Amino acid sequence: MRLGVLITLLAFATPSFAEPIAISIPQEKLTVHFDARPLKKIAENYKDGRYSYVGNAGTFNLSLFVEPSKCPGDESNDVRYKCFLEILRTVPLVQMSTVRGHERPAGVVVFYMMLVGSSQVLHANLLFRHGGKAGDLHASVAAPKPDDVKFLFALMESVQLRKSGE
Repeated sequence: MRLGVLITLLAFATPSFAEPIAISIPQEKLTVHFDARPLKKIAENYKDGRYSYVGNAGTFNLSLFVEPSKCPGDESNDVRYKCFLEILRTVPLVQMSTVRGHERPAGVVVFYMMLVGSSQVLHANLLFRHGGKAGDLHASVAAPKPDDVKFLFALMESVQLRKSGE
């Protein structure tokens, strides 16, 4: 409940510490644009039709995956959301009462909290489909403060998927 109220209150705030970021995946003819804190790239890989990117900025972590879907029939946001919920239910650290999802032009966004030891971690996943594959832009912040919640919400609102290389 608290997470839902906080997200609603902060929905229209844009953090001043974000900058435009673009992650290009030439093999998939896709560029993912969003506003985020400047990222340090940790890893990036494309192998066997699977793309992964991992970056961070302090307590902020971001990953992007584009790969064959693990969910049958995931052509709709509803199916992607329900499938993702089933996956979350298998993760003991997820506080299921905090899970909130909503549709965006780019896909469906899911916010949730995890309790890791005595620390809270706020997560946001944008689940999308591109070129017959499933995409997941995941962002998290450890021990989130109100500005971090604003930041994650604004990041997910800013995402644009653009075809590239055509």
